[in-house]
Amino acid sequence: YITNAAVNDGNTKVGTKYFNMLINNSICVIPSPKYIRTFESSKTIVNMNIGILPPDINESLSNFSVSDGNIRFGLSAIKGVGSNNITSIIKNRSNEGNFKSLHQFLDRMGSNINSKTIESLIYAGAFDSLGGKRSQYIQSYKKMYEGLNSRKKSNIEGQMSLFQLGGENSQENYKDELPNVPEFENRFLLDKEKEYLGIYVSGHPLDEYNEVLSKYISNSTLDFAFEEEDFSNPNKITDGTEVIVGGIVTTVKKHYTKSNQQMAFVTIEDLYGTIDIIVFPAVYTSVSSFLTE
Repeated sequence: YITNAAVNDGNTKVGTKYFNMLINNSICVIPSPKYIRTFESSKTIVNMNIGILPPDINESLSNFSVSDGNIRFGLSAIKGVGSNNITSIIKNRSNEGNFKSLHQFLDRMGSNINSKTIESLIYAGAFDSLGGKRSQYIQSYKKMYEGLNSRKKSNIEGQMSLFQLGGENSQENYKDELPNVPEFENRFLLDKEKEYLGIYVSGHPLDEYNEVLSKYISNSTLDFAFEEEDFSNPNKITDGTEVIVGGIVTTVKKHYTKSNQQMAFVTIEDLYGTIDIIVFPAVYTSVSSFLTE
């Protein structure tokens, strides 16, 4: 359980390390998206203002780690990035320093990385700190990769890398030549984050509707979460309480009863987490048109 008692001294630094330990010592080495969402929506986390930071090619370790009072996504939590890739990235970074550009990353990693892994890292936001847009990296990485491979093949075996040939301190060699294209639409970026990380990190599709939703809802998914010693929450849900919750329908599982009436099991996600809802036959007919993922 994530408890207030565990961090009752009010020390954010201690709290961050504690919650980071909880994530990394969950059921498996790579925490499930559901576990991360549960962690992120904890009232203790919200109250202590501890954030979840996206993965970063120069900052992330294999597992989750503490970074400036927040918790940084680990590379192992990115879909499509294998343990061998992670070991190579961290080893190279340790030996040669931080990556200054995507071009330099591809040059230094060479055959230790493939296109699927590169796309996973880009869509997860791991290269954002290098200064380019995700759309620019997606559009240009294959050309960079192919160009480097072609030039390396034409060099004699053992020759220095392109950057070393230009001089160790030549900063021009580290710059990415990126196409002048706009960033992807925000919803596309968020959908890709959820696809590769399991959760939204840089924002949420409901952010732009939050002000409107707040006028109609009575509770959020936070109020359904059980936490030890959570006796002071005025919005705590009890059996029989009528509530209004607003969010995105993320999953719909339709089902027929023994009397051949249709019903559904629905998952709704708001800014803080998810909640499962049963739509019984008496209600299903009137709301079925809204039950789309």
